[in-house]
Amino acid sequence: MLAFLLAPENTMFSVSAAVVVIIAVLEAAGLMFGASIAGLLDGLFDGPDAEGALVADSDGGGMLSSLLSWLRVGQVPVLVLLIAFLAGFSVIGYAIQGAIFNLTGWLLPSGIAVIPAVVGAFPATRWFGGLLAAILPSDQTSAVSSSSFVGCNAVVTLGTAKAGTPAQARLKDRHGQSHYVMVEPVDPQQSFHAGTEVLLTGQSGAIFHAAPAPLQSPQKD
Repeated sequence: MLAFLLAPENTMFSVSAAVVVIIAVLEAAGLMFGASIAGLLDGLFDGPDAEGALVADSDGGGMLSSLLSWLRVGQVPVLVLLIAFLAGFSVIGYAIQGAIFNLTGWLLPSGIAVIPAVVGAFPATRWFGGLLAAILPSDQTSAVSSSSFVGCNAVVTLGTAKAGTPAQARLKDRHGQSHYVMVEPVDPQQSFHAGTEVLLTGQSGAIFHAAPAPLQSPQKD
């Protein structure tokens, strides 16, 4: 079994599983000290400028907004969705390789095996996000319209928000419930790091536009 798990053809799946374990350990350690691993993942969404090309329409939503919404970003913390994606990728990859090995006695090349694993990991992530959102309605899901978040203050919790590269932020609605949204600066010259408090000024699909929060500005009721 160990030889199968660590086979060169399964390296990507082994690495993915190891990353899940590392994230879990770091998060547990962070909670013990009242901290978070969000700062360690600031560059997670700092993709190349070409990522902005995914935004196809004029309101800034487009393909990226649709994908984030489909993956339930805003309903479930991004870190949880990341773990779900990596775990799904690993499990599906191992399952495919195991089935192929049982039938033929050999493993698919890594470059081929990762393709169906990646494809399968997306719906698995969406399914898990929906399950978690249903289990934790009091904290992670919204009983109010997301449009009501405009005008609220939020704190960036994961990633660095840049133009075309949204980051996760957390806010509380008028009922005191927590919500996670994706934000990017309304001013393309600005960027918001984890821990920065911002003011939500508008919304385009699943993405909220944000500006620096006024000093001592209260949370919207």
